[in-house]
Amino acid sequence: MDPSPDPLGHPAEHAATSLQQASGAAVSTLLKVMLDANTPASTKVRAADCILDHATARIELEDIEARVAELERAAEQSKSGRGT
Repeated sequence: MDPSPDPLGHPAEHAATSLQQASGAAVSTLLKVMLDANTPASTKVRAADCILDHATARIELEDIEARVAELERAAEQSKSGRGT
C-alpha cells in the first residue's frame, strides 16, 4: 500500500499529475470565456483576473524555487569547504 494515498485511493503523485494535466484545459476554458463576444463583461473580467492571479503565483513560485536552489548550492559548497 502506498504511504501517501489521496482520498480516492490513488497515490498523491498521480493526483498531482492529473491536476497538472487538467490545468491546460482549465486555462483554455478561461481563455474561451474571456474571448467570447457573448460572455458578460463581469465574467470576462473574472476569467482574466483568475488567469493573472495564477500567472503571478507561478512566477513567484519559480522565484522561490530558484532562491532555494541557490541556498542549497551555497550550503553544499559551505559543507565542502569545511570538510577539507
